[in-house]
Amino acid sequence: MTELDHALDASAPATSHRTAERDSALKELISSTRPRRRAGLRGAAIATGAAALLGLGGVTAAASLGWTSWWAEDAVNDITYTLPSGAECEGILGNFRGNADEVSAAEDFMAQPRLLERLDVEAEYDRALAATYVATLDDGAEVDAGPGTPYWSADRHYAMAVGHATSDALYEHLRELGVLDRLSYETEYRCPELVPADLEAREIRSDW
Repeated sequence: MTELDHALDASAPATSHRTAERDSALKELISSTRPRRRAGLRGAAIATGAAALLGLGGVTAAASLGWTSWWAEDAVNDITYTLPSGAECEGILGNFRGNADEVSAAEDFMAQPRLLERLDVEAEYDRALAATYVATLDDGAEVDAGPGTPYWSADRHYAMAVGHATSDALYEHLRELGVLDRLSYETEYRCPELVPADLEAREIRSDW
């Protein structure tokens, strides 16, 4: 498999960020999981164990390590986590946009040296496992696309869970501070060995 770079979009408004972000992420994940490949999206990936937060040698070195985002050298944090298959992912977080108070609070939260320990990825992944998924095939037929089907990728959905858990924790923190308004931010991930689903579909809908 070749190395996959993808961004998890966390730019939805405070009132609807969860649904919009997940829909956008799922669409991007589906399109990005064709043999180029493959990092998880809204079901993001850590391992079925603890995810470790590791430095990449400093975020100022991000561009020299192959990151493509224009904001890479100013990323506020870098993370490394493991997918259910054992494949590793690394990512950077940055380009926060919004009013001064929420951007400052968001950057402080995301810059924590042990950020992943603040996230409940396992609970988010459990929600992914319990959700309903329906795949629409090229001929228009609809089939189950949940766990145990060839349209399901544990790596993909665990990776998506990481993205969900990250944004959910951040937005909740900003709500508690009373500063959440219109914050958005970007991420870039590389999961070169992520195991994709065996089959792709024209569209996959979910209540996750």
